[in-house]
Amino acid sequence: MPEPAYKRCVTCEASKPTGEFYRNREARDGLTSECKECRKSRSRTWRQEHGEQARANGRRWEEENREHAAELRRRWEFENAERRAKQSRRWLNANRETKRASGRRWRRKNPDKAAAASRRYRHRYPDKVKARNALNHAVRDGYIQKPDCCERCRARTATDQLHGHHHDYSLPLDVEWLCVTCHNLFHNPAQEGGEIVDSGVRTSRDSRSQRDSGGQ
Repeated sequence: MPEPAYKRCVTCEASKPTGEFYRNREARDGLTSECKECRKSRSRTWRQEHGEQARANGRRWEEENREHAAELRRRWEFENAERRAKQSRRWLNANRETKRASGRRWRRKNPDKAAAASRRYRHRYPDKVKARNALNHAVRDGYIQKPDCCERCRARTATDQLHGHHHDYSLPLDVEWLCVTCHNLFHNPAQEGGEIVDSGVRTSRDSRSQRDSGGQ
């Protein structure tokens, strides 16, 4: 097997295999004078210093190369599925109200599509929808009182930010009240690099049973 060819980078001055350089048709050897790592580093620095111009250039390029841009985006998403999922979760955690507002605007502009999507969801997850409706009605009618803290991390939480998590949809009023962060981590344990396990805290039904029997 022949030895790989090497080239010296004009920026870092390191001698690297030619595979570490981008192709450049105008160059005598068909390669850029900078290695890929130096080119990427220089590009990152420029984008940080010229953020708005960089975004404008990117938008203009995508507009002029729509098909190629779409293909690159699909390829990147396929090759970086896990990374993309983590980025999406981080963005959702930091922009929940923005996401909700965007959803409300979309539903107002597209009532027919929103109604169709709702019907599809109810048809696909009838047990989940039935359990959530029963819980919401019980809270509305005062049969169930939300706690003032998350039952997992114990952080004090506004009631409108507490989610009733069902471990079993056949028990619609048996829920664990979780803050937004704990609820998200329960469904996405990889987000923090660990596994979320049952904390053994009392559920709403456990609390009601003890209350009805005179327990604390």
